[in-house]
Amino acid sequence: MAEIKIDINKKLGKIKPMHAVGQGPIGGSGKNLFDNFHYLTEAGAPYSRLHDVGGAFGSNRFVDIPNIFRNFDADETDPASYDFAFTDALIEALINAGVEPYYRLGTTIENNSEIKSYNIDPPKDPHKWARICEHIVAHYIDGWADGYHYDITYWEIWCEPDDGMRVASELWNGTKEEYYELYDITAKRLKERFGDNKGRRIRRHKLQCGG
Repeated sequence: MAEIKIDINKKLGKIKPMHAVGQGPIGGSGKNLFDNFHYLTEAGAPYSRLHDVGGAFGSNRFVDIPNIFRNFDADETDPASYDFAFTDALIEALINAGVEPYYRLGTTIENNSEIKSYNIDPPKDPHKWARICEHIVAHYIDGWADGYHYDITYWEIWCEPDDGMRVASELWNGTKEEYYELYDITAKRLKERFGDNKGRRIRRHKLQCGG
């Protein structure tokens, strides 16, 4: 049996909080959509990871790249090409509740994608996809397109793409190499614009195999 020893006289700093949540308790409708967020405040939840918010539960309006930038052929430099309305409301409600968004740049899992998939193919232009992500990040931290200056630390590029290294994936229809290319292009562009020197972290989601 392993033995754990603790030196109570040696200070190593604060323990990183481990009680963040996935998504927020969205419920109700209209002005009551985020009424349950007070539970996050009461629990002291430090982060809310915004993955799988944009699917059927979110009526395809929140967070996901295809929900915000609905026409991939549109001009990514034009604010009119973006629909931030519902994601703005969500993030503002989280910030007001004292919870920092952990923003996943990508798309929601598509269950039953063996019948048909919609938004989990590799972007047809990974460089343009990276520029779209850049403008979304800029909207929330640099005020672009009548946006905000929130202090959002974590930006995740896609989610569990290794689940897609098989036929009829629910998360990624491409190959490993296509994801590596997308991540490389996007991470480099975001780090060049925003950078870890501002305390922000551009990262991929951990692979399902634990990588």
